[in-house]
Amino acid sequence: MSQKISLLIAVLLLFSCQKNDDDADQTIALDDIEVQIQNPLNFENVFPGEEVYFRGVVSTDKSSDLTNLKASWTSDKDGLIFEDNITEDGETSFTTSTLSKNIHHIKLNIFNEVDSSISDSIEIYNAIKLFPIEKTDHSSTLTWSSLKDPQFQSFKLYRSRYKSNILQGEPIFVTTNIEDTTFVDTTALLGEKHFYKVVLNRASQAPDKFESNIESIQTGKFIKKDYPILKIVTDTTRNYAYGIVNLQSIYDTNGTGYGLIFINLKNFSVENRILQNIRFSDLDIASSGNYLYLAARSNTVYKVNLNTKNLESTITLARSAHKIEVGNNGKLYYHVTPPTSGATVFRIYDLDNNINLPYRTTIPDADASFSHGDFEIDENNILYHGESNSSSSKLSKIGTTDNTFSLINQWDSNDYQSAKIVLNNNKLYWNQYLLDLDLNIQGTFQNNSGDINIQDVSPNGDTVLGWRNLFNSSDQSIIKEIPAIFNSGVFINNSQLLLYKIDDPLYQQYESTIYLYSFD
Repeated sequence: MSQKISLLIAVLLLFSCQKNDDDADQTIALDDIEVQIQNPLNFENVFPGEEVYFRGVVSTDKSSDLTNLKASWTSDKDGLIFEDNITEDGETSFTTSTLSKNIHHIKLNIFNEVDSSISDSIEIYNAIKLFPIEKTDHSSTLTWSSLKDPQFQSFKLYRSRYKSNILQGEPIFVTTNIEDTTFVDTTALLGEKHFYKVVLNRASQAPDKFESNIESIQTGKFIKKDYPILKIVTDTTRNYAYGIVNLQSIYDTNGTGYGLIFINLKNFSVENRILQNIRFSDLDIASSGNYLYLAARSNTVYKVNLNTKNLESTITLARSAHKIEVGNNGKLYYHVTPPTSGATVFRIYDLDNNINLPYRTTIPDADASFSHGDFEIDENNILYHGESNSSSSKLSKIGTTDNTFSLINQWDSNDYQSAKIVLNNNKLYWNQYLLDLDLNIQGTFQNNSGDINIQDVSPNGDTVLGWRNLFNSSDQSIIKEIPAIFNSGVFINNSQLLLYKIDDPLYQQYESTIYLYSFD
């Protein structure tokens, strides 16, 4: 009996030894294996809060079941960040968005069945992220997240119209304060797309800088249309603006049509467009505020009801009109459409009685005609006309008492002027000149370019809009440069503008841009 028991024990011991030998044979020898982290790259800059893809590859020349190997990913700052077995393809991979904002020494450890290990490591920089840009109608606010880097020297913010060369220009903002992670950009061109990147510069040479991701935005608040805008007037009572769809040159054609547009200023949108077959040249709102009158270089003036936004009626003038103004006496004053190069007269239409008034003047024949240009009317129904002609550049003050034109005063600038005159708070603004109502020069506006071309003045008379600049009316100094390319503009209120431009024609299509721009 004891002999049988001894034999059984010997058999069990034999099988036990064979099992251990088999296990030993299945243990993967790490001397024959290589491990490499392939993603991210060593010294790569990643961005806080974004997903980072990690991938490691295990390879061997021998035929082995790599799935018995265990992969362990660690960070010297965050500890264990992932753990799993190697796949059949010899890979280990995962994504995470929870890395702390820091410089991370990432290590991939590969363990076999007896906990022997091999490893590979990289250093990555979860350093600086530029957040999505917030914008208003006049600025863009950039904010970024950054690590507390003891090697920090400065932040530099770069801006470019092109993504490929964003770091080639000079930075638009530099700070040596590591807590300073916000910048308000007020100089980027409105309506244009800009790309931004932040660079953290370091004292250490390993590496000497961290770069953020790139964010982009089209700056400002704007509307783009495929038709040209000639002139806009504002209606503050209704919070609307009205614009003529037309071109400056009478010789150019517009395949997109013409007409009048209604701009809703509350939600800043083009709400409606009417009379698309009519090529208007000027418009004015009656003093009652209920009607808009439009001239079309013809004998017909169109009367639009601003409450219904529809054409109400038309008026037939004795002569063709290209510029109009409505007085506070129920009369419409118009400059007869001049010839291609030459001068013409003013006429009056009685809106209350729907009649053309006979032309009466005390102005001598030699001075009775006025060249191309613009005119305004004051509360006493006195006309102020500025010529815009290569052969004549006079500013005239013209009386209309008893419906009779009289030349009260005239001043010759002896220089070609653009076709725009502004009457505001008993002052005249004509190109670069500020004048009183007796045509005496009170000041001259200047800038570096030499082009002023005053377009409008704020309701309170304090701020003047010129080419690319806002000016102080009292001393003619520059308040600020407007970061936009525009042909003209009008004040909505004392701190807000509508600016508009016409782009060059492309494939016989015109594109206009209307900007809403606020300023302090």
